Amino acid sequence: MTQQKVRPTRAGIDHIGMTVPDIPAAIEFFEKVFGVETTFDIMTPEAKAIIDAEDLSVALGVPEGAKITALVKIALDGGPMIELFEWKVDDQREPVVASDLGFHHAAIYVDDIYAAAERIEAAGGKALPGGPVEMFGYEAGAGNKAWYTQTPWGSTIELICYPTVMPYETEFGRVAPGRRESATE
Repeated sequence: MTQQKVRPTRAGIDHIGMTVPDIPAAIEFFEKVFGVETTFDIMTPEAKAIIDAEDLSVALGVPEGAKITALVKIALDGGPMIELFEWKVDDQREPVVASDLGFHHAAIYVDDIYAAAERIEAAGGKALPGGPVEMFGYEAGAGNKAWYTQTPWGSTIELICYPTVMPYETEFGRVAPGRRESATE
C-alpha cells in the first residue's frame, strides 16, 4: 500500500524568538539596521500576571526561578515578526553559535548586503570577516550573497541577498521568501 502524503494544516513561520539583554537597546538596533516597527508590548498587566503565575521551568524548559521581565514583538517589512524577550535568571548563558545544537541564527533578506552590514556595524553589531560569500548550489546566481553578522549582544543574523532567480526556484517551483512580494505583483 502506498502511503499518501497528508498535509494536516498550512504551515509558515509566524515569528522568531530572541532573548536580548536590553529590549529598548535591541529595538533601537533592529530599527537602525532593518527599519522594523514595534508592533506591541506583550507584557500588559494582565499578561504579566499570567506569566508570573506560570512555572516557566515546566512551560518553557528554562532554569527554575527564571522570569520574563519584558516581552515585545517587532515586525520586519517582508517577513515574520521577531519576539524579543528579556529574562531575569541566574547564570544566563552566552548566545549559541552555529556548532551548538538547536536554532542558531535568523536569516534576514536585504536588498543591499553591503549597506546592511554597514548598518549592523554602525548600530554596534559586527559583520563577520568571512563575508559576504557567494551563494552556491541550488541558491547560486549572479549577485546572490550571504553574510553572517552578530548583534551587539552576540546573536547571529545571516544577511541574504539574491537578485538573481535561484535554481531551486525554477526546479522546485518555490519562490524565495525575499522575492515573494515582488513575484506576485
